[in-house]
Amino acid sequence: MVPYQDGSFTQGKEAASRFRLYAILLVLILVAVPLSGCIGGGGDDDGSKTKIKVPFWEQGRYWIYTFNTPEFEGITSKIVVAGSDDTNYQVGTASLVDARRHSVLNFNPMLGRIDLKDLAVYEKGEPQSLLKFPMKKGSTWSFELFDLGSWNAQVKTVRSISTVNGTSKVYEIEAESSAGGRLYYSYSKAARWLYSLRLFNELDEEILEMDLISYGTDHTGDVYFVRGVDLYDEHFKSNTGSPVVELYDSFVDQGHPDWGPFDLLIYYLQVETGSGASGSLSLRDHTGNSPLARAFGPNYAEESLGDVQSESGEWQVTVTLEGSVDLRFRIAGGIEYTWSVS
Repeated sequence: MVPYQDGSFTQGKEAASRFRLYAILLVLILVAVPLSGCIGGGGDDDGSKTKIKVPFWEQGRYWIYTFNTPEFEGITSKIVVAGSDDTNYQVGTASLVDARRHSVLNFNPMLGRIDLKDLAVYEKGEPQSLLKFPMKKGSTWSFELFDLGSWNAQVKTVRSISTVNGTSKVYEIEAESSAGGRLYYSYSKAARWLYSLRLFNELDEEILEMDLISYGTDHTGDVYFVRGVDLYDEHFKSNTGSPVVELYDSFVDQGHPDWGPFDLLIYYLQVETGSGASGSLSLRDHTGNSPLARAFGPNYAEESLGDVQSESGEWQVTVTLEGSVDLRFRIAGGIEYTWSVS
């Protein structure tokens, strides 16, 4: 400090004291008045100044989501990071049933391989960037997903919300596809993955709803994934008063084009009959074995998921319908993977 001409430091000390007092008052004001949007839900943010880098996922990190699809409602599934290699994370479910359901209905884009460098999901063996890092408001990019052509996406809004795990910054994204589909989804900085997702097809029908319930890092136990290939998908209908309809169809089990023979075939069956209606369904392999057979009487309803042993070669589907019957039958070939997380 430079002394005044009279050699005293008194005025300098008073100025320093005043400066410290102003600094303390400023800190108290900032602490007492919360920034808009940091607590509770709905506070918008100028996310153009905030860039989020690609997060790291450790083994055992998990997310619990609810899923709604036209086939199933209220599915709760725990998605888990099973491990990683030099290129991808391995991501599965804590339930084998969930893994098999995904393989035949294809409603969960988060399972299987996730690219380390940008959390890209895989569509037909190719990584697709559902997110763009560093993430900020206004970012645009494109990808392909859900067999709805090419999607053009943009980060529209950044806001802070309250969740069961605490406060999180959320990046809300909108995308439109070349086939006419619409996709609304959001990324949670705290959860390090998707917070919500809504998918609409070209007919403006909602075909997938996904919401994050909770997340954490301490999962232990087995984790499952079924690598699936669609083999058969048909919707059969008959009307009241129509004669007996007998239908024959077929498909071929040739295994996965890249990963070898299937471990099993997974089917999804949905059927509903009216008063006085009846019907049947059978599935036969090329040796004549019939591992699946169903008979339906009047006023019957069934929605089921099951599996049969894979047998390479041609399979035959036989369906008979009489009266008012609505039947959907889907089959996927699957290769099962299991990882142990401890």
